[in-house]
Amino acid sequence: MSARKEILSDTHFCSAVRTALHTVSVQIILPYFGKLSAAMIETKSAPTDFVTLADIESEHYLTRQLSTLLPDAVIIGEEASASNSKELLSWPKGWVWTIDPLDGTRNFVNNNNNFCSMISLICDGITQAAWIYRPLEKDCFQAIKGRGIEHFTSDGEGKILSYKPAESDFLNAQGTANAMGLEEPLRMRARQKLKTHSGRMHIGSAGLDAVAAALGKSQFVMHSKLTPWDSCPAVLMCEEAGFYVRLAPDGKRFSPLSKGALMMTKTEKMWQKCCDFIFNDAP
Repeated sequence: MSARKEILSDTHFCSAVRTALHTVSVQIILPYFGKLSAAMIETKSAPTDFVTLADIESEHYLTRQLSTLLPDAVIIGEEASASNSKELLSWPKGWVWTIDPLDGTRNFVNNNNNFCSMISLICDGITQAAWIYRPLEKDCFQAIKGRGIEHFTSDGEGKILSYKPAESDFLNAQGTANAMGLEEPLRMRARQKLKTHSGRMHIGSAGLDAVAAALGKSQFVMHSKLTPWDSCPAVLMCEEAGFYVRLAPDGKRFSPLSKGALMMTKTEKMWQKCCDFIFNDAP
């Protein structure tokens, strides 16, 4: 615990992570945006599950940079994991970095602005820090467990975010949710239910879903295709924004290797309403 406090209290350490995200954005990600050729795009698990040269080169760069910050830490990157094609059966002990070099790749391929880069730092299975960087805005959201969220704008200035009381009525709340990872027939039923919710937004990026929560623009977030590089940073960001976070519909706590559906809402009461609406056919 003392090692955790020492590392994450080091302003130079956290600044180095943000600098790496900024550099990879300027030097790799943005030069590819709007300029991808067909030869630069491949697919992974499905025809719409894209990987581009921007993803691969960004992950290589971030892996090199992070390995110098914590030489003994394990690094789990999205693209390296996909190419290895072996499921992670147990979570490593000690320090672990996760890297999602380009979250929202489908948006990136389609010249949609909703994409970001994400890094999380985990110790003994508990996410201790997360960074979400928006290349187009040149800003970074940094969450440290128990210390809230700091928003670093493009000029490098940081501001701790604060929050208003939550909306109590789920049906009148605004949020993001997807059912892509659910099994049929639940997937189709959940999609039909979500289409009837007037406040439901679709961003197409787990990281930007969490950013919307961090900025107070979203009061519920549901993910249903869970991976450590997507879910760990999003969970910590939402927890530090005061969200109630559980797997749905069973209410179990999240861990890096959790599967199923992840529900994050501003209150526990809203979590139950959201869960009933999607899974239990509540009106």
